[in-house]
Amino acid sequence: IRDTSVTGVQTCALPILAAQEALAAAVAADDERGYHAASRRFHRALIAPARMQRLLHMYEAAWNMTEPARPMARVDDEGRARLHADHDRLVEAFLARDAVRLVAEAAAHYEHLGTALELLADSPDLFRPGAP
Repeated sequence: IRDTSVTGVQTCALPILAAQEALAAAVAADDERGYHAASRRFHRALIAPARMQRLLHMYEAAWNMTEPARPMARVDDEGRARLHADHDRLVEAFLARDAVRLVAEAAAHYEHLGTALELLADSPDLFRPGAP
């Protein structure tokens, strides 16, 4: 990312910023399905500029395995707000072309996601078809 031109970063940022805006709108509207779709677009858009096809395929495979359960629909408001704030910091680091900060923010986001999902580990309905 540090070697990418400012114009290149700005071009790559367009889908990231659009997805970030859609995420914010979904949070404001309490739209779980919209949040889920925008979250997928956001994370994919953030990874895509790396042009690491294996990473993109791994991400898609992981997302496809968890998507039917929609775990984010079960994360409480505080957890969702923390994850959404992480997204803002990820975008700031990306736009600043600060690779060290971007990796640190991604690690923090992963930790926050793990904490949020740990609370769901004992949920008997998590993978039940048709569960919210």
